[in-house]
Amino acid sequence: MKKVISLILVIMMVCAVSLPAYAAEKAVGTTVKLSETSGTVKVSDQSGKSLSARVGMKLTNGYSVGTGTGSYAFITLDSTKAVKLDASSSAQVKASGSRLEVMAKKGKLYFSVDAPLSSTQRLNISTSTMTTGIRGSYGWVAREEIGLLHGHVTVTCKAYRSSETVVFELTGGEGVRYDPEKAENGAQAFEKFIIKEENVPYFVIPEIRKNVNLQNMIKADVSTLDVERLLALETVKGEEETAMEQSRQNEMNVKLQRLSENRAKITSVQEFGTISSGSRGKTDKTSGG
Repeated sequence: MKKVISLILVIMMVCAVSLPAYAAEKAVGTTVKLSETSGTVKVSDQSGKSLSARVGMKLTNGYSVGTGTGSYAFITLDSTKAVKLDASSSAQVKASGSRLEVMAKKGKLYFSVDAPLSSTQRLNISTSTMTTGIRGSYGWVAREEIGLLHGHVTVTCKAYRSSETVVFELTGGEGVRYDPEKAENGAQAFEKFIIKEENVPYFVIPEIRKNVNLQNMIKADVSTLDVERLLALETVKGEEETAMEQSRQNEMNVKLQRLSENRAKITSVQEFGTISSGSRGKTDKTSGG
């Protein structure tokens, strides 16, 4: 009996040591964090409740991150896996165990995976029309476009309101675009393209500049991209981006002004109608007396 009790105690001690270690192992690569921010960054939980955005906060399943004008935010799976949200962008995190999906809702995302994911990890980047699994690659995602700077990805594309599904294999220097007009006309909605310096979004260039290893990999493996020329375009692209943002802001201000004027007219008409109705009532009462 004493031997049995001793054996049970030994098993319990082994389990006590093993279980925390197992839990720690399962937690590796599954902790998603807001790792860096600049400007205006908003976070909300899966119910849509606004939270106080702070560097280091955990982003669990259903959390959304959004950036304002001239702002950005980084979401990391661990030190080697990151997603950068461009200005005026938003994304939702979908996490389940070691599987992570970042759904681009608005704007653009840059993804950077310095080390390949383990066999049990999954990192998907998706839009409303495209989904790609990321395993040791670099590139960007816009609402209707995926561009790959280095690595290899498989992109599954599905058109709006259509059964059309197309799968593309991309290597560094290639991208996929979605053309809604072609989809409306019944033509092939997705097309593969070769990335040129002009195609690379402005917010991606600073990340390439900071990553010398990525620069060297592009130089070695992607003949269609000139790294030096791309980096030299940063200032010009920044000015273009600023001008476009200012133009969008001006358009928004005009729309808001028109909306305000229309509301003022409606309010004025309603008040005039109320006054006129009240005046008629008094007149009728007087004449009847």
